[in-house]
Amino acid sequence: MSERLIDMKWLLVDQIQDLTTGSKFLRERILGIDGSKSLPDETIWFIRMCNMFLINSMAKVFEITDRYGKEIQQFSPETKNKLVSLRAEIESKKIYQYRSKYGSHIIDDNTGRALSLVDGEVLLSKIIGKTLQENLDFCDWICPQNLSQVQTTECVMNKIIETRDYLVSIIGSGGKRP
Repeated sequence: MSERLIDMKWLLVDQIQDLTTGSKFLRERILGIDGSKSLPDETIWFIRMCNMFLINSMAKVFEITDRYGKEIQQFSPETKNKLVSLRAEIESKKIYQYRSKYGSHIIDDNTGRALSLVDGEVLLSKIIGKTLQENLDFCDWICPQNLSQVQTTECVMNKIIETRDYLVSIIGSGGKRP
């Protein structure tokens, strides 16, 4: 079991880096937008790229909560409950479903035809919002700009960091990276 916990710890470390970096760069680009001008294509595509990166990383967090479910059941009630609630948040936002169908594929498995871009955009807007402010809110849900000052466990990053710290407390900080 400790080998699996070591693997889980390293997977969380990777997601801490990915989610922090993705949120930071997306937030910086959005905050740098001049609202009086239309968005250049490069900015639109950069925002899309960052959102897809964040969605992919959040899908990985979902997979961690799924693949390590037995181990998570043995965690302290506080840590277990945070991961269960995080998984439920990811499910309610349909992040994993979006990544698995629209974010990573071009053909609909049911029809054999190209995926509906309209359906994909509708689901994406439910995840990240329709406005730049809603997109910033998505970033803040993942990793607030002032994370070191935020004491709430409502953000994704705090839940992941607390889980990593919990794992370090029971297995140590070492262990071979998978």
